[in-house]
Amino acid sequence: MRTKFFLETNPPDDEWLSLHRLMKIHDQTTREQKNAQDLAFGDGYLLMRSFIHRRIRELLLAHDYQFIENNIGNYDVFSLIALHVILEKKQIPVIRNTTVLREINGSMGRIISGYHISRLGIKSNCILHESSHAVSHEYLCSGKNFNTLLRGEDWREGLLKMFLCESFANTSESIQAARIMATLPTRTDLLFLKMNSFFYVEPDEAVQLCRLEKEFGGKKVFLFLWLAYLCSHFLSTHINSEMCEMIESILLMICLEKPNETKELMKHADLFFSNAFRMNDFFKFTVNEFYLRHHGLPVTLREAVTIDYLGQLKNSPDLTSNMSKLLDAILI
Repeated sequence: MRTKFFLETNPPDDEWLSLHRLMKIHDQTTREQKNAQDLAFGDGYLLMRSFIHRRIRELLLAHDYQFIENNIGNYDVFSLIALHVILEKKQIPVIRNTTVLREINGSMGRIISGYHISRLGIKSNCILHESSHAVSHEYLCSGKNFNTLLRGEDWREGLLKMFLCESFANTSESIQAARIMATLPTRTDLLFLKMNSFFYVEPDEAVQLCRLEKEFGGKKVFLFLWLAYLCSHFLSTHINSEMCEMIESILLMICLEKPNETKELMKHADLFFSNAFRMNDFFKFTVNEFYLRHHGLPVTLREAVTIDYLGQLKNSPDLTSNMSKLLDAILI
């Protein structure tokens, strides 16, 4: 049997739009959405589709961050190692993937579709992820870069705040994906999500998360998933009763809701943790340790994660208060 060339491989259905039409959607939504980044393919589209995306963008710019096309801190080589530069310079790097796609569109825009674009290996942007890092850092770190804390006697505080910020970014992307995935997403939705995200939510989980948002409120669901990601970053691999009791207590502290409602939400713990525990093990064990040791953490990651991080969080009223303010700011 003759092997098919790339462009002879037909999309699995007729929902895939041509690059020509996708570029028109990108250009239109870039014009219509305030603060959309034209160089990031699909950024304006996701600002249109996602309240979380829009709100994080507004908060980011309110804290005087800027978007920059230049490669800062070797972001294009190893994005994680550039995080401290992003926070210090208040600059969010943008990968110019629209520039490449415009060039392709000029010669082949009506021939290739989003199906082909999704398989070409074109580098994606992670603006929402990096922006969420920046916004959470502004709210939770009170002007103290957690990298500085990691090097000193307060390394436990620095570690907790770093993993809170990383978990907040994970949660922002997951909630955005869930809200889109739960509303019969088109191939265009999925393509633009793929080109602008690290994290993905399974369709059945997306529906369940959105149902819980309607039942218990967006703040409590966001916070529960945020805490589940925090547990995952601290290398937890299963749920136990002590962990659930502590999370229930923190939910009550931050959301100030009725205890009975929180107990009902806790019955869905498996949903939140199954999502968070799927996080890539290489990232959790290898990349995190590299970053932490590179920035001066005086102990190994395996030693560091033995701290009572949930107890430390529960007993940090200023930190939990700022978490509540951040949640209120993004979910208004």
